[in-house]
Amino acid sequence: MNLGRVNAAGRVLRPNVGECDHCHRSSDGLHMLLKQILKRLARILLRSSYCGNRSASRVISWLVLALVVNTVATVIVYTIAYRRRADCSFWLKCALLWGPLAIPFVLFARPGGRITV
Repeated sequence: MNLGRVNAAGRVLRPNVGECDHCHRSSDGLHMLLKQILKRLARILLRSSYCGNRSASRVISWLVLALVVNTVATVIVYTIAYRRRADCSFWLKCALLWGPLAIPFVLFARPGGRITV
């Protein structure tokens, strides 16, 4: 029965386990899959044909702007939930998921939730 190869620490690695170039440590198939997906996304975002007439830097700047808006909305939602004594954990997750769309809903939040991050 082939159990796979043995690494330097003496652990037996499964056949689908490889060495990650970035981490220099043994990794499973999920890690390698995520790494390939991120590489493909980077290629798509930086490819000029994907952007049409816009340059790749313009697309990246829009993504950064969306991230900043989402972060500001998350801070606002958390502050409102904290002041209203609502469930901060729940509203923080809603703000991270929905961004600025969570602000009107947190204004109607029922006081009395737990105050956690």
